[in-house]
Amino acid sequence: MLPCSSTIQVELEDGSKVGATPNHLRAQFTSEKVSRLREKIEKVLKDLPEELRELVMRHQDRGASFWLEALPLEESDFVLSKEVFKDGVRLRYDLPLPDLPSNCVCGDKFTVEHALSCNKGGFINQRHDNIRDLFVCLLKRVCSSVKQEPHLTPVTGETFSHNTAITDPGARLDIKARNFWRRGQDAFFDVCVTHVNAPSQKKQETKVTFNRHEERKKRNYMERCLYVEHATFTPLVIGTNGGMGDECEKFLKNLAELLAKEDGEDYSDVMMSLRTMLSFQVLRAAVLCVRGSRRPWSQNTSKLSSDFGLSLFEAGLKG
Repeated sequence: MLPCSSTIQVELEDGSKVGATPNHLRAQFTSEKVSRLREKIEKVLKDLPEELRELVMRHQDRGASFWLEALPLEESDFVLSKEVFKDGVRLRYDLPLPDLPSNCVCGDKFTVEHALSCNKGGFINQRHDNIRDLFVCLLKRVCSSVKQEPHLTPVTGETFSHNTAITDPGARLDIKARNFWRRGQDAFFDVCVTHVNAPSQKKQETKVTFNRHEERKKRNYMERCLYVEHATFTPLVIGTNGGMGDECEKFLKNLAELLAKEDGEDYSDVMMSLRTMLSFQVLRAAVLCVRGSRRPWSQNTSKLSSDFGLSLFEAGLKG
């Protein structure tokens, strides 16, 4: 076997030879392979009908397909019932779901898009709460003073630059945790789950949709957290397709680093496990909204892996 630093002679198409290291050749081969795959994907997308093309592109967000790739392991909570799996595939490819009611209890026609946006029945709130509870369970393993739905300190004369800033004395955010971004500092988080296939968002790239919701949350709470709480604020925007906004990506990466350090595991294993857990939770939440009753995220910490690398290996996600 050649050392990675050794140089070998590579013959070019014109007959000339150049020196290159194995690492350089490997990187070049990987780059060319990725390029060819991107060209094939672009060609396939170009040939699809417009609506289906937009749907497929929304499901290309990082983490959106993990629930479809993982082996069904009960101990890792990577398991779906037969009905939920079928509904998940139909939702993914915009196929009709069987046995849906004709009308919603709110009086509107019942469609998948309506079910994922209707506030009747509390399923939208439960979708939000399940994901919030998952983050709370994970944060408790690496942060101190983790609180769910903490009240904000009342505003006493402070003024904010945005007219939409929330000044209500009873205002609350979803999560508060100390030592997350910086040692000794509190961090506030607010979860937002948005239906990316809603009529008002169908024509937008998911990145634009997520950024719009992040900016709205920041206008509402950022200055109050900074100047009144002397803390940080991070909006955690997640799509019903399993994708997430830039701020949520940063949150998940930092959470993975903290968990990896705490458990002595590889960062990449922890990150993939977190994405997979979130992917399953988002899918269950979407089916919950459509079907009306699905199990919420269990706060039983035994469901949280103590060996992320082993879980990934058993689920077939790591060789």
